[in-house]
Amino acid sequence: MSIITQLTVDEWEAQFRPLTNHLSDNAGWADEDGQGILFETYGNEHDFVCKHNLKRMVWTYKDGDDGVYITNGYSWANRIGYFVCQVPYDDDKFYEVKVSGD
Repeated sequence: MSIITQLTVDEWEAQFRPLTNHLSDNAGWADEDGQGILFETYGNEHDFVCKHNLKRMVWTYKDGDDGVYITNGYSWANRIGYFVCQVPYDDDKFYEVKVSGD
């Protein structure tokens, strides 16, 4: 059983440093500098995401049972979008970043 490592959005951004979405002027999420960092689930943005290590560099922004989360790894179910980060995560850990919820 994995222990869940919970992070705030600010902690996650500082620790893993998401890449700027250079493919879209309308990326659905902006970092503290106002740069779009969310990648779509289809088309050339999805193709870009899939070119990275899906087990170490990609994070999924998704709908959960009690809110919206960012979790490490590439997930298909309930996905809203993806992030590609500069710093790889420890693939022995499960990270959870609660964005909003009950």
